[in-house]
Parts: sequence; structure tokens; C-alpha cells
Amino acid sequence: MESVVRFWAALLLLGLSVLPLTEYLFQNFKNKGYLFGKVIGLCMNAYLMWLLSSVRIMKFSARNAIICILVVAAICWGIRLISYRKKGVPEEKEDVLIRYLISEIGFLLFFLLFTYLMGNRIIGTETEKAMDYAFLTNISRTEYFPPVDTWAAGTTLNYYYFGQYLVTFLSKISFVKTEYAYTLGMAMIASLCV
Repeated sequence: MESVVRFWAALLLLGLSVLPLTEYLFQNFKNKGYLFGKVIGLCMNAYLMWLLSSVRIMKFSARNAIICILVVAAICWGIRLISYRKKGVPEEKEDVLIRYLISEIGFLLFFLLFTYLMGNRIIGTETEKAMDYAFLTNISRTEYFPPVDTWAAGTTLNYYYFGQYLVTFLSKISFVKTEYAYTLGMAMIASLCV
């Protein structure tokens, strides 16, 4: 359960890191697109880490991933503060914060449900689970991208692995072991779809 809470908290923080951007992009939504922030935050922060590791500026580690999150958050929140200085602080309606809370509780409930369902159903020999888990493991061990290829010794992955990377990124920043990250990643995808 501790891993589930840490994984969810990491998703929450990723969403909050880009909240000003999400609110701007989805300003006409009643909840300002709050839950889209989880996807936007994950993609922006993970992409920055992946890019810096691919060009060998930063190693892929939990510390460096957290630094990337702080940089993205500083940019997003800094732009908001500059905007507030120029235009003034808009009146926030209390119902927006309540909608955020309701959205987060709904997401958490579905996340817990799917974690339970997938945690009791995962069989490692079905479909591509063995390959996905191997990718997660290799990505978690790599310092620079692309990671080594599990199936072709001495080579690097020359095809898609970004989805597995996103789950590994979450695993790193939440300090969740890779063996739990696969199930939590699948539960996250299902919950975000809901």
C-alpha cells in the first residue's frame, strides 16, 4: 500500500507542477482540466529528463528527475506570478478548488480499484508483459538513453519504449520498486482513461 500511495502522490505532484499551464489550456472547463494536468505534467517532466539524458547532460536518476520537475514547476508557476503582477490576481471561485478535490478523490478511487484488480490478475506470461517488464527493468538501470536492448545483446533499443519510460520515471521519483511499478503503471493508465 505504501508503494501505491507514493506512486499516486508522485502523480499528484506532477499535475500540480504544471497546474498554471493546465488551467490556461483548459480555462473553459469547469474544473480547469485539472486531471489533464497529470498527463501534461508527466509528459513534460519526463520528456525533459529523457532529453537531457539522451544528449548526455544529466544521468537518469531520481535526483535528476526531481530537479527536472522543479525546473518545470518553477517555469510554470513563475510565468503565472509574472502574469499576476501585470494583470492582477483574478478572483478564484471556491467551487474550482472543490472541483479539484472531487476530481482528485475520483481519480484516487479509480486508481485504487484498478490497482486492486490488476494486482490480483497480473500473470507475467500474458501478451507482452514479459517484454514490458524487461524494458522497465533495463530503463531503470540505465544512466543515459537509449537503454540497452534486452533481446539483442550489445545493442540499444531502437524502437518505441517511451511508455515504459514514463512508468519508470514515475517509479524513480516515487521510489517504488520496478516490480510494483508495472502494475501501478497499468492502473494509472486505466484510471486516467476513466
